[in-house]
Amino acid sequence: MKFARRRLGAVVLCLALAAAACGSDDASDSEPGSGSASASASEASASETETASAVEPDVEDAVEEEVEAGSDADDAAEPDADGAGDAAGVDEPTGSFPVTIETEYGEVEIPEQPERIVVASATMTGHVLALDAPVVAAQALPGPPLADDTGFMLQWSSVATDAGVEAIPGPEINLEAIAATDPDLILGASFGGDAVTVDAFETLSEIAPTVVLDYSGIDWQELSGVLGEATGRTAEADTLVDDFAALVDEVGATIDTSRPVISGVITERGVNMFTDQSAHGRLFLSLGLDLVSPEGGDLEGEAGAGTRTDVAAISPELIPDEFGDATVLMVFTTEDQIPGLLDVYPTLGVIPAAEEDRLLALGIESFRLDPYSARLVVERLGAALAG
Repeated sequence: MKFARRRLGAVVLCLALAAAACGSDDASDSEPGSGSASASASEASASETETASAVEPDVEDAVEEEVEAGSDADDAAEPDADGAGDAAGVDEPTGSFPVTIETEYGEVEIPEQPERIVVASATMTGHVLALDAPVVAAQALPGPPLADDTGFMLQWSSVATDAGVEAIPGPEINLEAIAATDPDLILGASFGGDAVTVDAFETLSEIAPTVVLDYSGIDWQELSGVLGEATGRTAEADTLVDDFAALVDEVGATIDTSRPVISGVITERGVNMFTDQSAHGRLFLSLGLDLVSPEGGDLEGEAGAGTRTDVAAISPELIPDEFGDATVLMVFTTEDQIPGLLDVYPTLGVIPAAEEDRLLALGIESFRLDPYSARLVVERLGAALAG
């Protein structure tokens, strides 16, 4: 499926943001990357990971920039968002206050349990919502394909909407709009297209305690721990991680793991495969799947400048040799896009996985793994690989 040319600008920006939020991922281990996933050194423009519809070269370029395995996450038990946008619905803190958080721009003290949280980096919002924290407003993305018309990412848009979260047009930081929401805590990322810069941080800090994190090198579970401490949701963070681990164990016990799997992002230059160092790769391994993991390396083009351990670029003509008999897990791809990919890359169509309907699309949401998208990926794999 192709995206309309007139929307390419928005698509490119969305991909850059998502990638940024995803994070590098050499860091934690279990699962994802839910984002997931992170690859480039910063999810900054690479939390990134992932794949663009091979049918649309322009979009693919943007995707390669991000190709990363993101930081992941699942919505362990779809957090109850009731009252998330209403200070009156705030629960008793499960952490202790005041609390001091080590951030990218130094230590920040949060004096008391926050009741009005604003997320200044669009792609971090899902991580905060998953903790059932009182988010009253969040920067939004331009729209499809990663987000819906509200500007909220597909995997958690309904949660944000039901909670009454105000969408602040973005992704650039809107200082005046944030101030108007009267926050008592502001959260953001230090990398990516939706990053909170030093200058923005200084201004935001005059409004409310501002916590800016570089989570490009950690997985969503570790990020949840930090955010849980900052928001007084430590118990919720622990539950989120434990519930997801239980889901992984449950699904892992029911799927067919007899065949190896390979996963990557389709671009106009070929395929950017996820390694076992990526957030996505760690997620697949945690399910008991045998991941074909190439060595990470330099990616071609401006977007892939530098050496990354989470992804490796494979040229189209090498697909048959590299993929072998593995089942292919396609990130940021829907079922209806697969025929177009096969037309663009004939070598993809001759591998056993294509002939045996083992090209599995993990959905647009899989581009960036957070507590919601990671759960979706696991559930989709459970259905597709049921033993």
